Amino acid sequence: MKAARSSLLPLAKARLRLFPASPGRRALLLFLAVLALSGLMGGNHLLKGRVISVPDGDTLVLYLSAGGTERVRLYGVDSPELSQAGGEESSAFLRSLALYKKVDMDVRYKDPYGRSVAVVRLDDGRVLNEELLRHGQTWLYTRYCDAPQCTAWKKLEREAKQARLGLWQDAAPTPPWKWRGALRPKNSRNNQRTPERI
Repeated sequence: MKAARSSLLPLAKARLRLFPASPGRRALLLFLAVLALSGLMGGNHLLKGRVISVPDGDTLVLYLSAGGTERVRLYGVDSPELSQAGGEESSAFLRSLALYKKVDMDVRYKDPYGRSVAVVRLDDGRVLNEELLRHGQTWLYTRYCDAPQCTAWKKLEREAKQARLGLWQDAAPTPPWKWRGALRPKNSRNNQRTPERI
């Protein structure tokens, strides 16, 4: 064992001569380590792709620029289910904005169903999450919307409601989380899944 250590010692000394530990180099290494750890411990992931399908009013399927497909749930919003009042309209609205368009995604986390939950931006700079709120096609999902922009998004929802746009044409539309809750069996009340942060 000592022989193996002693044979590595000259190699370690040579490396130190090639890469001296200056204060600038130490700062750079520390910065790179922090950057690497932030990606592993919860930083957002940026992805690019093209929307190839819109299954409902808050879900997209993308073909990623790096290859492969990704199912994406829009962050911070909850649109009516397809079989719910306003569901078809919300889905059609999202389809008209996004289908076959290039998008950038800021992925916040993976949900329990394996979908990337993301803020999605079109090439023209519009944010899909905001557009749905602005046009009254979705609710702000305050239970999961905890980012700084959620305050501005609440204002978009309020303005759409005051203008009676989209689902707000109905005097008292049922939020999707309540609609889904009514369909759930009584004994599964606490069967809520929690998101997995990336």
